[in-house]
Amino acid sequence: MLCDKLRCHDNPGRINGPPGAGAIDQSLRGGTDHEDNGATVSMRPVCLLLTLLSPKQLASDTPALSALPGCSGAPGLTLRPFQGAAGSKTDTMCTGRCARCMGVLLFPLGLCAIVANVLLFFPDGGVWQTHEITEHVWLFGGVAGGGVLVFLPALVMKAAGREDGCCANRCGMMVSMVMSAVGTVGALYCVVVSALGLRDGPLCDTGTGEFRYPFLNRSESESYLFNETLWTECVRPANVVLWNITLFSILLVLGCMETLLCLMQVINGLFGCLCGTCLQKRQTGIA
Repeated sequence: MLCDKLRCHDNPGRINGPPGAGAIDQSLRGGTDHEDNGATVSMRPVCLLLTLLSPKQLASDTPALSALPGCSGAPGLTLRPFQGAAGSKTDTMCTGRCARCMGVLLFPLGLCAIVANVLLFFPDGGVWQTHEITEHVWLFGGVAGGGVLVFLPALVMKAAGREDGCCANRCGMMVSMVMSAVGTVGALYCVVVSALGLRDGPLCDTGTGEFRYPFLNRSESESYLFNETLWTECVRPANVVLWNITLFSILLVLGCMETLLCLMQVINGLFGCLCGTCLQKRQTGIA
């Protein structure tokens, strides 16, 4: 071991040194007694230098180091866990905490998706009959896909991230990984429905008294999304085109964000299953 190699056989607590080493010993010990005959040097500065230069080796040699006469009971030389620059005793990377953060983020996203989907049932803020509402709204992309199916993994993520919870273990991380896959499917469903709603356009009255899809099956160059002059084809409900574009676009963005978070949790949950909810790295230093 490191400290065993520095033990003195003829004079415990001392090691042989070159002439003049006593002066170095005097400066390191801050004026404590020493022998300045060039034959011996105190072990205390050596131990101090070892703790500063070899923290990893010190972690395994702490018992042997403390047993040395120059290191044991020396004032101002106390072994303790290394705190680091930030002052924390443990450098911790927790997959459980990461899962909890993503679960917290999914709740407002799911709530916004539900609200956006519900608003689509009321074009221009009015109440309309069932057959006068755009078909894609009834697919509940925001309520079912971006809402309910996302809330389920979010709840499991929060449970897996609680340090004192029953799910803060490898089994809980595995469940969160599976539920995150379900949430990914739900979020992708929201994305697909929203994209179809934007592509086909709203159901509206073009002035004939009959509700139909005036922008259906048009080429990309004829798309109503980038040509506001075509929006006037819809007479009732008023501003239904802008209403649908805004809300379906919001659902599309929310679905993409939910998909990303759920996929991240799938990967995070895999690491949690393999490595546990927390990986702690400790170092040893001196105070």
